[in-house]
Amino acid sequence: LIGAELLQRKLVREFRPSELDPAALVAADQEAQAARERNPGAQAALRKGGQAGLNEYCNRTKIELEESLHTTLQGEWECVLRYSSCLRDFTASGAANGKKNAKRFAAEEMLRRLLTS
Repeated sequence: LIGAELLQRKLVREFRPSELDPAALVAADQEAQAARERNPGAQAALRKGGQAGLNEYCNRTKIELEESLHTTLQGEWECVLRYSSCLRDFTASGAANGKKNAKRFAAEEMLRRLLTS
C-alpha cells in the first residue's frame, strides 16, 4: 500500500498537462470509442433490438442516451433521443398517443441509424 501511494505521488509530481498534445488526446478518445463500438457485446446488443438493446448498447459504449418527451400540437407524445460520441452524433424521434409507444418508436429509429452507420 505504501508503494502504491509513493507511486501515485510521483505521478502527480511529474504530471505536466501543458505538455499533452490535444490532437493526440482526441485521437486516443476516438480510438477507444471505436473499440467500444466494435465490441462483440455491443454489436449483439444492437442486433437484440428494442429499448433494452439500445440501453445495453449505450452502457457498453459508455454513452449516455439523452431523452426528451413532450406533447405535440396534435396532442401526441413525441420522444427525441440523442446518441452523441466523439465518433458520431444521431438524433431520432418517435410520436404516438402514449409515452411508451413514442419511446419505442424513437428507440427503433435510433437502432436503425446506429446499425446503418
